[in-house]
Amino acid sequence: AGMAAKARRRPVVSGTPRLLGTSGTVIEFDGGHGWALVDGERWQVRADESLRAGQQVRVTRIDGLVLEVRSTQEGVSP
Repeated sequence: AGMAAKARRRPVVSGTPRLLGTSGTVIEFDGGHGWALVDGERWQVRADESLRAGQQVRVTRIDGLVLEVRSTQEGVSP
């Protein structure tokens, strides 16, 4: 029982819930869809904004095997 109680208190270390809020780097992006390197893996991504290769993004939602991302540089003036 003690081991079960300890396991319940530990943070999530795998699966899709762990990806929420994780940052990544855009590999390629065109027309609202593209690919990004998130947590060392290549993921298909979708965004409402225009992104470019090399741009840093943060995962905001997960839809199956597609990550919805947003630029981490929002609100920053060039």
